[in-house]
Amino acid sequence: MLYSEFGRTGEKVSSIGIGTWKLGKDPRAETEAIKYAISNGVNFIDTAEMYGTEGLVGTAIKGVDRDSLFIATKVSPHNFHYADVIKSCNASLSKLGTSYVDLYQLHWPNHSVPISETMSAMEKLVDEGKVRHIGVSNFSIREMQDAQASMKKYDISSNQVEYSVFVRTIEDEGIPEYCSKNRMAVIAYSPLARGGDIQERQH
Repeated sequence: MLYSEFGRTGEKVSSIGIGTWKLGKDPRAETEAIKYAISNGVNFIDTAEMYGTEGLVGTAIKGVDRDSLFIATKVSPHNFHYADVIKSCNASLSKLGTSYVDLYQLHWPNHSVPISETMSAMEKLVDEGKVRHIGVSNFSIREMQDAQASMKKYDISSNQVEYSVFVRTIEDEGIPEYCSKNRMAVIAYSPLARGGDIQERQH
């Protein structure tokens, strides 16, 4: 298994991660699949409260050395008010069966809530030891800049975006260059274009 340094954090994460979007149809098989991946060197697992799969991940990692894993989850945009961020994180920790997550991400931008309010809650969670690193997902460069500017103590560690051989929008937007310059990791989701897209393009 290849490992890469995760942005400015110094953490080593597997270049291939376990995504849990759309899981839940066959919990037993999916739990075994996650365990199998971990046993073969995968240490990065990504989930989200929106996916409804945090409990499944919690079951899969039970009994695994927590320090050997890099667990990431996300707070949903409708929970971006300060108290809701705190509540969502606590609920995620309970479902995951862990006292902290390595990466807590804002799932999508929500311009109806002041970003300063949201990031204040994220920093509070780091202070409390419930979150190790702060990330965003589906953010533009301007949105990343605004989020970072509103923070007082910490830095944004990553941006999770859709990226594949067929979906390369982030290149046009300059996101890879921006993240590299600012020592932020780029997490690519749907790197195989969701499979079905590839099949359709072959016909």
